[in-house]
Amino acid sequence: MLPLTRHLPATWILSILRTDLMRGYLSSDRGALSIDMYVRPFATAEGRDVLVEHVLALDSAETVALEPRLKDIVSPTAIIWGAEDPFLPLALGRRLQAAIPGASLQVVPDVRHFAPEEAPEKVAGVITDLLAR
Repeated sequence: MLPLTRHLPATWILSILRTDLMRGYLSSDRGALSIDMYVRPFATAEGRDVLVEHVLALDSAETVALEPRLKDIVSPTAIIWGAEDPFLPLALGRRLQAAIPGASLQVVPDVRHFAPEEAPEKVAGVITDLLAR
C-alpha cells in the first residue's frame, strides 16, 4: 500500500501520522507541539515521498539480527521504558535487560513512548546514575 501513498495529499498522510504518533503521549499539548516539529519536513509532496521511502526502508529483520550480539555489550547500559507505551510492550524492555549483561531497566510510570519528552527529569536521573556506574 505504501507506493500508493505517493498519490495522496501530504496533508492527509500527515494527519494519519499525527494521530498515530499522538498515542505515544499522555499529554496531548506536549504531543501536539512535538509532533508538529517531527512532521514539518514531510508537509510537502517531496517530503511525503521522503517519508514513504523512509518507511519502506524500515526492516525489523535488521533489528532481530542484532539480538544475538546483545550479550556482548560490555558498557554500562540503562534501559528506560514508559510504563504506558502503546507501541512497544514492556516485555521487550525486559528482554533487552535480560540480554544485556548488567543492564538496568527503569520503567517510568505515567509515561508512554516518548519518555525523554514526557519525563525529562526522570530520564536525566537515570542517565546520571548510569554515568556514575
